[in-house]
Amino acid sequence: MNDTGQRSAIVTGGGAGIGAAVVASLLERGYAVTAIDLHFDRKHDDPRFLPVEADARDEGRCRELVSSTPDLRLLVNCAAIRPEAPVLDQTVEGFRAAVDVNLTAAFVLLQAAASAMDAGGSIVNVCSAAAYGKRHLAAYGASKAGLVTLTKVAALELAEHGIRVNAVLPGTTDTPMLQQVRRPSSSGGRSPRNVTQLVLKPAEVASSVVRVAEDPMLSGAVVPVGLLPYEW
Repeated sequence: MNDTGQRSAIVTGGGAGIGAAVVASLLERGYAVTAIDLHFDRKHDDPRFLPVEADARDEGRCRELVSSTPDLRLLVNCAAIRPEAPVLDQTVEGFRAAVDVNLTAAFVLLQAAASAMDAGGSIVNVCSAAAYGKRHLAAYGASKAGLVTLTKVAALELAEHGIRVNAVLPGTTDTPMLQQVRRPSSSGGRSPRNVTQLVLKPAEVASSVVRVAEDPMLSGAVVPVGLLPYEW
């Protein structure tokens, strides 16, 4: 896909929502982008865009994609599933699935990408305010809390290699995943956990992801997008 020395990025969950918005933003900034997802709501008519229909849990396939991507500069871990159930009703199968997609797959890609990157490489993990506790999101929240810790540990260990690792923590964002589970508030409207009290757009979160990814002075940070610290 990229034999011109152009900088490359890999985005998991790049077929819809925040991941798709990140892909679009990176293409605008001149990256060659490999996007991994089960299916794609949007495909760009751009020779620098490579959509790969694959499961982020497929370790062999993901490691192969990393090894075949020249001049890899950026990894964005955005793939996620969001099972919702009271803790007493949450199935072990659903809990394991959330950990596998949201945390283990991110670890595999992080490990593979960091091994392939030169100094100056960047990794951004898309987390969630649910990492700090939210009713009915034990599986999702626990997996995202693990991703926060993975971010901090990887930042410490990869600093000597010149690779930065950060996380972004979006407030309520209008994505297909949220639309599937969102319930109206008592007033009949949405109840976003955002500073503006408005539901964020994926492009707004993607803009923050790119800023964090490209800030050479930032590593080990968990950056809230539209959230105040007390809302975590």
